[in-house]
Amino acid sequence: MRRAGALALAALFIVTPAWSADSVTLADRAVAIERASQARDGFRVVVGRLSRELGISVEDLRAQRLRAGLDWGGILIANRLAKESGMTFDQVVAEYRAGKQWEDIVREHKLDLDKLVGAVQQTLVVVEHRSEDKAPPPMEWKSSAPPGTPSGMTPGIMPIQPPGGIGSGSGRPQY
Repeated sequence: MRRAGALALAALFIVTPAWSADSVTLADRAVAIERASQARDGFRVVVGRLSRELGISVEDLRAQRLRAGLDWGGILIANRLAKESGMTFDQVVAEYRAGKQWEDIVREHKLDLDKLVGAVQQTLVVVEHRSEDKAPPPMEWKSSAPPGTPSGMTPGIMPIQPPGGIGSGSGRPQY
């Protein structure tokens, strides 16, 4: 019985790489980014992230999408490939439209596939978790005066009291 368990465990370790993240293609990641753009408020999150990451205006990204007919993930990959290879965006799209997979284009131009996959995966994680779309932490106190001023309060610091307390001079504050 133990031998069968050990064999099953060994088989799991041998088969596991086939199910690993390496089997997820760039096209799969592109589809996932597109899916994130279709979530509630997803367009703003995805396109805003791509604009900041690529250094391309939202208007130019929209124009690229219309011209190339790619989803948002494809726009990201094509722009990254263009930047890394020295080709234009349109040249990368033409190769993709000719039937090449993203990975084939990367290999043909002798680019670092792992680096590109990592960058696309990072973008996917950010847009799926809306990492850049978090509200600021809630304020624990509110005051019209700037923090640290006598009428403002600074968290963790006791307000300054005049010697002898406030008011009567008895040494104890009066409220």
